[in-house]
Amino acid sequence: AICSSMDAIICPANIIAQTLQQHWLGRTRCHAIPWQAPYPLITGERVRSTTDVNLFLPLWDTQVYRVQRAAAQLVPALLESYSNVNIEIGLGRRCTKWCLDFMAELQANYAHRCKIWRSPPNDVRIRIMERQDLLIWPAEYEGLCWPASMAVSMGVPVVAWDIYPHNEFLFNNRNSVLVPCELHTNKFGMPIAQGDYTIFYNYICRTLNDRLRHLQRTVNAGVEERIKRFEHLWSRLLT
Repeated sequence: AICSSMDAIICPANIIAQTLQQHWLGRTRCHAIPWQAPYPLITGERVRSTTDVNLFLPLWDTQVYRVQRAAAQLVPALLESYSNVNIEIGLGRRCTKWCLDFMAELQANYAHRCKIWRSPPNDVRIRIMERQDLLIWPAEYEGLCWPASMAVSMGVPVVAWDIYPHNEFLFNNRNSVLVPCELHTNKFGMPIAQGDYTIFYNYICRTLNDRLRHLQRTVNAGVEERIKRFEHLWSRLLT
């Protein structure tokens, strides 16, 4: 009812706009305007540690339901393999009991290297992202792509599955490392990753071993073009 009363609906990704248009919106026009902030949220040179590496695993809100339990096993494996890695995990309001129990175990075993956040406000989420070196984003399906779009707009590269809508704005070996996987679609045509988390873990390790510094140099490439595209799309929509 709300959608039908609107003159237009704005979506952050092409595939989402197409799906909404086909299945729900009818005559209401849906426009895809990338939800990738065209201006970096962090300005100036980032000061990075020469020794420690900070990773962030966001499981805000429904994100925790979009990953398999195998994804959580990435955290202790990385902490055991890399003595210089610290990991922060963001949890939303809704979590499974298994997830909460597992997070408590992580904090007990890795108290000084693993920090858990539970439903912090948006300004705190920005400060959390600001200090990261790499975003670990194993979501098997996505809608708004908010965690990854925030990350790349703050100069933080991403490791994610190579699926839509992720790869509409994540570019392999430039602002991200995209992990290959099999694709399935739901009844609305939205893609879902069917991936091997062992492969996902191996890609994270490769990134930490020899690709991270390169990604940190190239993650903000194309900012000027993003600004032009963003302004052009809005101008066309408003006129």
